[in-house]
Amino acid sequence: MSAQGPLPLYNQDRVDDSTFIANFVARHAEFDSLLASLRANAKGGAARHEIIVGARGMGKTSLLRRIAIAIGEDEELSRAFIALRFREEQYNVISLAAFWRNCCDALAEWYEKAARPDLAKRLDAAIEKGDAGMLEAAFLDVCKALERRAVLLLDNLDLILDNLKDDDTWRLRSVLQSARGPIVIGAATQFLVQSGDRNAPFYEFFHPHILEPLGEKELLGCLRALASRRGEKGAPVLALLAKEPERALALYALTGGNPRILALIYQLLERADSHEIFSDLEALLDQVTPFYKARVEEYTGASQRAVIDAVALNWDPISSGEIAAATGIQVTTISPALDRLKRDGFIEEVQGSGARAKYQLAERFLNIWYLMRHGTRQTRQKLRWLTILLARLFSESELERLARDGERMTGVWRADWRHAVEEAYAEVVRSREEQLLESGDQLQDIFPKSLDPDDATREGARELLDQALRCAENDDFEGALILLDDWIARVGALEAPALQKSVAHVLLGKGIALRRLGRSEEEIAVYDDLIARSGVSVSPTLQVIVANALNNRGIVLGQIGRVEEALVTFDDLFARYGASQDPELEKNVAQALFNKGVMLARMGRAEEEIAVLDDFIARFGSSEASELQEQVARALLRKGARLGELGRAEEALVVYDDLTARFGATGAPALQEVVALALSAKSVALRRLGRHEAEIAVYDDLITRFGSSEAQKDSVGRALLMKGLTLAQSGLEEGIVVFDNLIARFGLSEAPALQETVARALFGKGVALWGLGRAEESVAVHNDLIARLGASNSPALQELVGDALLSKGFALGELGSRREEAILVYDDLIARFGTSEAPALQKRVADALLSKGVAFRQLGRAEEALVAYDDLSARLGASEAPALKELLAQACSGKGRLLADHFGRHEEAEAAYRKGLSSTPQDEILRVNLAWLLIETGRAKEAERVIVELSSLAPEGRALLDAGREIAADNFGSGVAHFGKVLDMQLEDGKSPFFEDLLRVLRLAAARGFGERLLDWFKESGNADRYAPVYGALVAKVRGEQYLRDLNPEVRRFAEKFYDFLSRPKKEEPPAKKPRRSTRRGR
Repeated sequence: MSAQGPLPLYNQDRVDDSTFIANFVARHAEFDSLLASLRANAKGGAARHEIIVGARGMGKTSLLRRIAIAIGEDEELSRAFIALRFREEQYNVISLAAFWRNCCDALAEWYEKAARPDLAKRLDAAIEKGDAGMLEAAFLDVCKALERRAVLLLDNLDLILDNLKDDDTWRLRSVLQSARGPIVIGAATQFLVQSGDRNAPFYEFFHPHILEPLGEKELLGCLRALASRRGEKGAPVLALLAKEPERALALYALTGGNPRILALIYQLLERADSHEIFSDLEALLDQVTPFYKARVEEYTGASQRAVIDAVALNWDPISSGEIAAATGIQVTTISPALDRLKRDGFIEEVQGSGARAKYQLAERFLNIWYLMRHGTRQTRQKLRWLTILLARLFSESELERLARDGERMTGVWRADWRHAVEEAYAEVVRSREEQLLESGDQLQDIFPKSLDPDDATREGARELLDQALRCAENDDFEGALILLDDWIARVGALEAPALQKSVAHVLLGKGIALRRLGRSEEEIAVYDDLIARSGVSVSPTLQVIVANALNNRGIVLGQIGRVEEALVTFDDLFARYGASQDPELEKNVAQALFNKGVMLARMGRAEEEIAVLDDFIARFGSSEASELQEQVARALLRKGARLGELGRAEEALVVYDDLTARFGATGAPALQEVVALALSAKSVALRRLGRHEAEIAVYDDLITRFGSSEAQKDSVGRALLMKGLTLAQSGLEEGIVVFDNLIARFGLSEAPALQETVARALFGKGVALWGLGRAEESVAVHNDLIARLGASNSPALQELVGDALLSKGFALGELGSRREEAILVYDDLIARFGTSEAPALQKRVADALLSKGVAFRQLGRAEEALVAYDDLSARLGASEAPALKELLAQACSGKGRLLADHFGRHEEAEAAYRKGLSSTPQDEILRVNLAWLLIETGRAKEAERVIVELSSLAPEGRALLDAGREIAADNFGSGVAHFGKVLDMQLEDGKSPFFEDLLRVLRLAAARGFGERLLDWFKESGNADRYAPVYGALVAKVRGEQYLRDLNPEVRRFAEKFYDFLSRPKKEEPPAKKPRRSTRRGR
């Protein structure tokens, strides 16, 4: 089902349940956890009550509605529970009576919808007259009558409980703890105050579920899922996410991971109103303006508005003293306003670099909106620079650059695997084409089965032929040849016309016997003898034998490399019999034309081959003879293949369509196979042209035509596989449906080709699920593949098992908390295939070792990462395979950077870099890493020799190396001149920045004692604002890590990553000097 309507942002009740579910793409883990709790509660007894905690827009209300729908749709849950929803803000709940009144009203509404007006009226009576006790009793009695427990889905639970008196809250707790009492699943923007108060009624009463901001991969998965479910409307979004994921990621980095903004971002991408990231941001802000404007205007007090303005415009966390200075209001007046804003969740208190608390807006995108709507020109410019910088950081090229130690972007559809599948499909089609077409390149191999008895005029001649035939039937061609020579010696010299046919038959048989014995030159001589004896005969029988001899002669000449003579022979046959209408001679002419085309193809003379094929099709295209129809179909197939090889894809498509139109309706198995191949070849051509919709239509055509054919199962399976892959690569859930169809059709097949196709479908499904953010399901599918085929000895299936293990490891690694499991998966792959000598499996083992090293590094287990890199290096050290050399280079780079940056073991790091270069001397990454190592260890002259060989290094990379060399030589002014040029390039020309090398310059400057001077330079040059995360990281490096806390979350997120790099290798350092503090006190 596709959801085509608009996505609601603030009021989810505007859409029906089916549309709501289709658009519910986030928070699946929390939803599953809450449903599992309800299933446990369904068994009876004391209930477990839940609270969902998250900032505004984090998906609390949507999650409550999704639970309500699930209770209604699930047979087990609907028998046990009644789901009751309430309005988001229950402002009237100031007493327990008001609380139960709202519950009774919600339950009455539920009964009306359930066609139970009697119970609804009973509740209405209680609502009109009852006090708290009567309302409570009426509510519980009606639930008891239906033998179900109520599930109260309460938004803003914190406000409800805060408004009740102590006696009321104690009474409510008592009811909720009763065996058949209602179950509460609440939501709040903050933890309940009572949860942490030992003396409060609800101390540690509710089980919390924290809604954290969505991560980057969750974002992309959710956007793909939304786009996939919205059908045609979502197609442009899927295309954009494939080409420019940084646009969505950069925007999301500014929103604080808020799922409500996810819908806004999606709508923006679907409309495609802009093509520039800052314009995207402005369009987003326009959409939230009414909502945020109303939020701010809820506060009417002058001091409250002033505090909001000061906090928002400062962007970075700000102290109460700084607020006072900015507003001109006394701290004593500011404090009550801060308290109110904190209680409302509008502002949050955070720890700064000093002892004083600081404050920032809790909803980060509200802060961005405020800056853009109320900030100065300089403030908006800072935001523009940050947006552009984030886009650079999120661009694929930069992510790869930052990950050059082997922490590669595996992506959802790994390019190498995707390419391998596509090329494997194309190769299967090409190989099957060649097999089918080469079957036309056959000698006339029909050994004479009978001769006219009247022709055997000499005594014993007939017996000789009978004996020769028996030898041939037993594959004794030496014996047959002796007997045939004896027969020719007896009869061949006779000139009686009646014997000519027998002699010609025997000579043709002798030629075939010689071919079976591999005596090509003698075979050709026999055909020459036959043609010389009978070539001018007008006898139809002899003409057919001569034509057979000419065909065989041409083919044998081609096989021994005398191709030009072969072509002359075929032309001789055309000259003799090309105009004949005798059916047998027509077949020979057709065979000769086809064979001539084969010879021309082998010589690489494609244009001439196409001309011959055109001649063939013109001569025999209208023939009704089944043998000639099959050859015409093959000629069309060969012509399409040659046009494709010549880059004339559009013409090839026309030829494939011609073939399908001519023979698509035939029931002949041989022609069906050619049609299936033509459709497969057409799909390959369309894929290479990037016309994926047309490509999918061809797969559908093939599946419809041959879906029930036993003979074409392989073709149907491959078509389903490629259709699923094409849809899944676009992020469409339909791809998963197609994979499931394929698995259901052929999953039990024992045919090796179909087993491989099913395995590829399982793998494709696993990767597709991963791309849609459903990593747990992805792991389960990979497990299925491994369980099915893990014991296979087939090389192709072993490679797929290796791919599945790798992909499973990647998926577990991306789940973050399951990296230990990922390492076990990599170990499983290494144990299975570690001793294999097959290059494809060796590559997968190397991939696993490299990924294992990365996983260890991410877990902070650097020593074990080094062991993994060393294992890979030991295995591949002598390999000459380019793909394995590349992996060795990555391992050496990863090992070197770990040794240099984490441990400070520079000599070993240098050895690792040089080992990698001995295998791949032109590897630019290894050379750059080595050059930086030499610069940072004071070996400038050696670094210069390495730099000279970096002939293809981008200008900004070279400029950064120049900056490093100058700073290492204490030429600060020259160094920052080079450095400044690079910074100017990055935000202006859109080139991918060299952030790692940029950070190396900063680290080197700090180590050389230029830290404060460099900070001053950043401020004076304006780069402190333009590169806020970089500047923030440098401040922390020079003055102390605690200064990261003074940055706003949008900047701090990246500054922390940069600081981590700047602070390597970790070592004990003296306390950082603190900057002078203002003597003015603040709160």
